[in-house]
Amino acid sequence: MESLGQNPKKQYFVLRFCGVGLGSINFSKKNSEEVEFGFFSNPNLKLSGIGRVLEQVSLFYAFNVLRVRKLCLEVFVSNKQVINLHKKFDFQIIGEKEVKGEKV
Repeated sequence: MESLGQNPKKQYFVLRFCGVGLGSINFSKKNSEEVEFGFFSNPNLKLSGIGRVLEQVSLFYAFNVLRVRKLCLEVFVSNKQVINLHKKFDFQIIGEKEVKGEKV
């Protein structure tokens, strides 16, 4: 885990509320205007809406703190729930590829 802080192009965060970890968010700088991000909700929480919270925090941080113009991410095609979440925040599908035999 110590190596997470060693790469200046990558940032990792844990989002907590009242001491409970809601999930994690990560950013990977591609260039001065573009960042790739991802997030994972805590699988042990049975709260609805955590994905929306993580998405909103990610968008705020990327555009207001990192000041990037483009935010990218990858989602497995089979993960319809997350794809639909990103579409609600106006993300667009710009391509597909295969990762370990699965479409992304």
